[in-house]
Amino acid sequence: NYQTIRLSEARWFRGWRGDYEDNDELSLDYRVLGAWVVGRELYPRVDRRIRLFTGPALTFERYADAGSDKGAEVVLGTALDWFQFTLPELDLSTQLVLFPSLSDRRRVRGKFNIALRWEIV
Repeated sequence: NYQTIRLSEARWFRGWRGDYEDNDELSLDYRVLGAWVVGRELYPRVDRRIRLFTGPALTFERYADAGSDKGAEVVLGTALDWFQFTLPELDLSTQLVLFPSLSDRRRVRGKFNIALRWEIV
């Protein structure tokens, strides 16, 4: 997962997102996603960031038993980053992203990531 954004003074941002994944349990050899995203940062503070974003995406997939496929999707997401700069330092990041398919209306994928870094000593 790679994402780059450019934030404007009005708290709107634009950028792009790239994902790569594979999954042996689903017989997914690979899935590559490229998306252009726009969004808004809500309630900006030094110790907290909340972002909502959306945009169009293209996916390229290859399954071991079903061959290759490509499609168009929409990216709908939210991200929350929370920082504590006093000791002990804390960094909590979460991201929920949904990928409704435009090619197959019945298909919706989703991802939820959470990362925590807490300096104890």
